[in-house]
Amino acid sequence: MRSSRWLATGLAMLCTATLTAVDPPELIWAGDSEGGAPYVEADPSHPDRVIGFEVEIADLLARGLGRTARFVNITFANLPQSIARGDANLGLNGVEDTPANRATLATTIPYYRFREVLSVRPADASRYRTLADLRGRRVATLAGTIAYEILLGAEREHALVPVSYEDDTHPYTDLVVGRVDAVLLDNVVAERLQKKVAGFMIQPDTVATGHYVGLVAPANTALRGFNVTSRHAAAASDDSPSLIRITDSLPSAIRKGNSLSSS
Repeated sequence: MRSSRWLATGLAMLCTATLTAVDPPELIWAGDSEGGAPYVEADPSHPDRVIGFEVEIADLLARGLGRTARFVNITFANLPQSIARGDANLGLNGVEDTPANRATLATTIPYYRFREVLSVRPADASRYRTLADLRGRRVATLAGTIAYEILLGAEREHALVPVSYEDDTHPYTDLVVGRVDAVLLDNVVAERLQKKVAGFMIQPDTVATGHYVGLVAPANTALRGFNVTSRHAAAASDDSPSLIRITDSLPSAIRKGNSLSSS
């Protein structure tokens, strides 16, 4: 009887050791599930899980590396510091490809091309088509973004009044009630908010284009040099070995939009 218990214990230990040995390591990635939609947000049906096309990208990269993806919630403003500190391997949350981000951390090759678009009230659709039409008017956007830099330039050139916000919802709700006269932000954000906030329209013309990238600690060579391959041509040329190439194997949620593979 005692030998049977020892045998059972030994087999259990062996199975545990075997499972531990074959379990793939984790790819720990970070985003802001509270304010990160549509990039990453809590699943309404399962609040303990996250959804969004950044979730799909993280899973794609993890599979290519032979890892399993694990999400950690970090506020958007703290993403760069957290990645540099090693709290996560990768930051994905609609991070824009800017000189500031490249100066702070290594970045992936851009995986999504977005458009900066102007949103206005329907009654102003014919009057406010471009930034030049908004002389003396208040134009809202999210602080610390490419759109905000564009508005600062337009302030000098067209004498409009930039108004910065700390979240991407209030610019549109303030637009609808008349506190601002227009909003300049990514088409991804504008199209999502249009489904939730009634009373504004998106002008069809593109004010500027930009790209989303992932943030990686400079010392993380496994991710910096990783190359996701597929049967398609690369989505962007890889001039630097420190960047990740993401190809047409991106999830359908991205391919339907403005992914680099559609350019």
